[in-house]
Amino acid sequence: MLHLVIQRILHKKWMIACLIIGNILLTAVAVTHPLYNSSSSQSMLIEEFDSSMKENNKYPMMIHTIGRIRKNAGRSATNKIRKVANGMSETIGLPIVEQICYRNMISSTVTSMTVHDGMFSKLMLALSSLSDLEKHCEVLSGRMYSDKVTDDGFIEVMINQSVMVEHDLIVGEELTIESIKGPDKKPVNLRVVGVYTNSSDEDLYWYNPPSFYSKDLMMDHDLFEELFMYEDAKKNQFDEEFIILPDYKAITPDTVDDLIYTTNDLVKNNNDVYRLLETSNYLKLLEQFRTKQKQIDVMLTILEVPVALMLLAFIFMISRQMLSLEEGEVAMLKSRGASAFQIFRLYLMQSLVVSGVGLILGFPIGAGITKLLGRADAFLSFSGGRKMDIIFKIDTLYFALGAMVLSVLITMIPVMKKDKTSIVAVKRRRNRQTKPLWMKLYLDIIITGISIYGYYTFLNSKDEMIMRVLSGKAPDPLVFLSAALFILGSALLCVRIHRFLLKVVYRVGKKKWKPVAYTSLLELIRSGNKQVFVMVFLILTVSFGLFYTTIARTIVANSERNLKYIEGADIKVREYWMNNSRLGKGHYYEPDFAKYGQLEGADAARVYIDKNATFFVESRRFETEVMGINTNEFGKAAPIDESLLAHDYYDYLNVLSRNPNAVLVSSAFKDRYLFKIGDEIMINLSSPTGNHSVICVIYGFFDYWPSYRPTQISIGNDGKPNTAQKMLVVANLSKIQSTVGVLPYDVWINTDGDNEKFYELAETQGFSITSLTDSVKLTEALHDDPLFAGTSGILTMSFIAILVICSIGYLMYWSLSIRARQLQFGVFRAMGVTAGQVSGMLIIEQILTGVYCIIVGLISGYLASILFVPMIQIAYQGADNVLAMKLITKPSDVIELVAVILAVFIICVAVLMRQIKSMKISQALKLGED
Repeated sequence: MLHLVIQRILHKKWMIACLIIGNILLTAVAVTHPLYNSSSSQSMLIEEFDSSMKENNKYPMMIHTIGRIRKNAGRSATNKIRKVANGMSETIGLPIVEQICYRNMISSTVTSMTVHDGMFSKLMLALSSLSDLEKHCEVLSGRMYSDKVTDDGFIEVMINQSVMVEHDLIVGEELTIESIKGPDKKPVNLRVVGVYTNSSDEDLYWYNPPSFYSKDLMMDHDLFEELFMYEDAKKNQFDEEFIILPDYKAITPDTVDDLIYTTNDLVKNNNDVYRLLETSNYLKLLEQFRTKQKQIDVMLTILEVPVALMLLAFIFMISRQMLSLEEGEVAMLKSRGASAFQIFRLYLMQSLVVSGVGLILGFPIGAGITKLLGRADAFLSFSGGRKMDIIFKIDTLYFALGAMVLSVLITMIPVMKKDKTSIVAVKRRRNRQTKPLWMKLYLDIIITGISIYGYYTFLNSKDEMIMRVLSGKAPDPLVFLSAALFILGSALLCVRIHRFLLKVVYRVGKKKWKPVAYTSLLELIRSGNKQVFVMVFLILTVSFGLFYTTIARTIVANSERNLKYIEGADIKVREYWMNNSRLGKGHYYEPDFAKYGQLEGADAARVYIDKNATFFVESRRFETEVMGINTNEFGKAAPIDESLLAHDYYDYLNVLSRNPNAVLVSSAFKDRYLFKIGDEIMINLSSPTGNHSVICVIYGFFDYWPSYRPTQISIGNDGKPNTAQKMLVVANLSKIQSTVGVLPYDVWINTDGDNEKFYELAETQGFSITSLTDSVKLTEALHDDPLFAGTSGILTMSFIAILVICSIGYLMYWSLSIRARQLQFGVFRAMGVTAGQVSGMLIIEQILTGVYCIIVGLISGYLASILFVPMIQIAYQGADNVLAMKLITKPSDVIELVAVILAVFIICVAVLMRQIKSMKISQALKLGED
């Protein structure tokens, strides 16, 4: 049996090669999902923590425990929380990179034995200890403390620079604390022997910097325990704290849920008067990761399903076409005594061999595709710098085996229908046409109607979709299902219409058509059922190809456009402003703005923003935001898409510059409060020295302005989205400064995307920066985001896979069709029809089917994009979707799609013509006799 299977495979090597390609792609697509999900999740998880550490300049994962001993109370609770701290690694399942034990007495009155300014000083300080301090500090002055009490009864302590400066202490200073008693029941005497600082800024030991311990007199850690924590020391009051830094790089996506649950349980069970356990914001990071992971998982699934179905349809089409050619062979085997089970087993073994090869080769190809997905930064672009290590899990094998099983099932469906076929039945079926079941049931109209209903349902539930995104839920897969149903229903409907159009064209020109055209039309009408599948397949290919490229281009382009608008400029920076409080609470020293003129090819603008301003309407106060600008600077540094404005951008700025009291206000002032151009408005500006009122004149209204969000969407306590209308007043910076003084402002810089020149200037000039926003880096981060990268990668992969299987499938279908029609063409040639005329028939058939499918496929894909892409966009932007969405289809993508299919047509025609020319009439006629 196996030998027979191998012989059949070798005999039909080209068709088997097509099936193997389909199986390879199916396996690759199947394993890509778990591979990308696990691999991107791991890298995304670490990136979440790394980004948090960069933003906050703090180790992102910290667990803090506190045990409080208050005289006779709290010792038991402190012992319990100590055990929890020491066993934290086993509890949370992570190694600990650093653990610091900090013990500190309740702040006490410390009396210095050294005379300062003619008197003894009394200070409020705490006697404390840090575990392993001597291994992580640098002694600036003096020496390290001793681990024993000195012979003269002093405990040696060290202080940091903050304690030394703020409390005027020196090395050698002797102190006493009356309220703390040692084992000898006498007051504690201390001697300052050194000043310390951290040995390295990168040392995780200094999660809290030395300045944090600004009231602590540090003594030896073991000596502290010996002197003040023995069993009978019941009057001492102190806290024992542990700062635990787990290794966040050891967290895996599979352990996130357990870690969240365990941490919440620890916090809940260790929170009373004498013990407390708290954490840094790593729980929030884990929750964000879990939300994004679910989004990625859902998005991958709903984007991969259509291409997987197309691959299965491709396999089914090739399998059915192969079986059509083998109908006579199957019937002959039945007539010669072969049982249905033997025939079934023969095809099953063949299917297992083909799908097995696809499984073996599809695995490494899927891994390669996964790596490409990780580097995807846009549609058909893999130049991203994000690297991703491939992580294999057992579910990857399950997905691959599932793809193999589906392939075998889809291949065996035609066999199960025909393994009971006799020779007589084959002959009868070839001469009889039956309308497809979906046509009889009008499934095309039903499916299209369901998709349109889904569209209107989602159209009326945009708020709910936004709420899902804001609450961290994955987008509703039914949106994508509705889009897929629309494309499928449109394809089936267009095929039904195609049959009707052919009949109309045939009847209209029945007496006028030349023999070649007449024969082609008649053949298409009579054999229409045989071409239904390939036509639907071709329409779906074009429709999904256009739909996918539109999704990818629209999502990325609109996200970039929104980000650029929200940021307002390429660089937004605020330098450190010195504040001389002796000259007044709001007296600032303005950094030199002129130095920004050294940025060649860049423009800079001063932008002052007051988020706490108010305005008055009939003695009622309302909140607004005020932006102060220099119009000449601002117009160059903060460009805007002028299609968003009712008038030219520079007209707004010119109008504003003509009068120092002029302001531009958002349209909400006109819509809600009925202000008009020329009306006066009283604005109350806030400053460190108080509030200042200024009367301005409205010179214009705008709907959009650089960085202005007209509305802000948030989720209320009732779980429903709340839309708040935001107000903005744009005024002259000189007017604001003359009213409230020169206050810290931001500098907006337009670098035309070349932000490196700013960093070079900042390094050269030694900028002291307090805040910085780089829109170029934000855009890069957007492209590297696993959700966007995965979407762009999956859509690119789907687009390429669809083109490949369409090219192979269409060529193979027509090639096999010619083989099935050899007798017909042999008769034509015997009747005197030339090879050129036969080729002309095939070309007309190609035009009437292929070109039609391309046109309706483009129309169907474009309509699906118009209807459903705006809803899909919500899943990626949500509340950040400030600007109205623009549907973007790159002409080059459409040209590539059509060009590939037209190239396939040309190749197909060339192959068919070659087959016709090489066909021998005697062999064709003999085939008919057989």
